[in-house]
Amino acid sequence: MRIVASDYDGTLYERGKMLGDVAPAIRAWRAAGNLFGFATGRDFYMTAPEADKWGLEADFYVCLNGGAIFDSERRLLHSRTLEDSLIPRLIQHPAAQASMHLQLSGVEPLRVVLGEGSWFPRLGFEYEELSLDEAMALRGLGQISVAYTSLEECARWDEALRRDFGDAILPHRNKMSIDINPPGVDKASGLGWLLLDRGWSRDEFYVVGDGVNDVSMIREFGGFTVPGADPAVVAVATKTYPDVPAMLEALG
Repeated sequence: MRIVASDYDGTLYERGKMLGDVAPAIRAWRAAGNLFGFATGRDFYMTAPEADKWGLEADFYVCLNGGAIFDSERRLLHSRTLEDSLIPRLIQHPAAQASMHLQLSGVEPLRVVLGEGSWFPRLGFEYEELSLDEAMALRGLGQISVAYTSLEECARWDEALRRDFGDAILPHRNKMSIDINPPGVDKASGLGWLLLDRGWSRDEFYVVGDGVNDVSMIREFGGFTVPGADPAVVAVATKTYPDVPAMLEALG
């Protein structure tokens, strides 16, 4: 049995379409006795609807950059949360105030604070809209996500968050968004937990991704990437495949 964990945005999906014949490739892979799952920065409640929409079968969901893990039946297996006392500080931080919106994620359905220029409503996901005061009262969050209008602005606020919160958080920058997670939470740690919990061998375990938040898992597991990946990913990937279906076919 071989196991593949794939990033979603930029790896399987980009700008409203699948990158290759993804659903048939995953079905063939699983029909051969292998496993396939997601390793994404997305909230579970943004990942599962996409899987359903595109007919993507999954044996596991590693969401929130490793902060929330679900099985094939979509039952929660494991989660990590930010320190509750940090939540009001993070929401009041200039990096959050400058964001187009705040995505507030945990193991509950998604909650969002909308700001000026937010593109979130156009995505079509179900969510609860909150005020800033309501957001600051939340507890048990696994991730706070912020978004900006340029790569430069995103990089500047990423630096500010790291400077002001130090090792109390772990920000994951991906294009023009930043996911703020608890310290030690990344895709490598989430997948490592899953391997131990399921008793799966690393010898037949493969990962693929394209963004900066994929670097940890690609480095840890000797993973792959796809065209258009961030240079930081290309630098650590062992191979670039045309797309994930081509990778699955090559792995056999």
